[in-house]
Amino acid sequence: VQDVTNKAMPTARIRLTAHNTDEVCAGCHKITDPPGLSLERFDGIGAVRSSENDAAIDASGVMDGSPFEGALGLGKVLASSPDTTQCLAGRALQYATGLGSEDVSPWVEALDKQFAAEGYGIRALFLKVVTMPETWQVGGNGGTEVAIANARDFGQVRE
Repeated sequence: VQDVTNKAMPTARIRLTAHNTDEVCAGCHKITDPPGLSLERFDGIGAVRSSENDAAIDASGVMDGSPFEGALGLGKVLASSPDTTQCLAGRALQYATGLGSEDVSPWVEALDKQFAAEGYGIRALFLKVVTMPETWQVGGNGGTEVAIANARDFGQVRE
């Protein structure tokens, strides 16, 4: 994949084909390649390009059964999927607490609804996350004892 000068495999899509056919690699690459390859019209520094090694770049993809083309198409597919905002809300909770997805799942649906009510403003989401008692309370039913223990393990809480 890294040999970008190989004329027999001129584009990233062609070089990554091996990963989609190798059972060990395919599990992840079937998820990561559609969004990643849709951005191939941008080189490593973000300059727009239409070809790589004199071969046309194919920036098409399919996500959740919806075909799309390029960065704009990817954006439209992501914007139309409720999974996008729910994933973002869940990840924000995970980062804030240090907990796994299973541990924060009881709070994600409610947080996602509040995210929607605020017009999907990222600042509003982050503010809601840091002010949720479940993300900072110690004890009780919030399950945040684990988050505090994780923070201690990483030296973020001093006793």
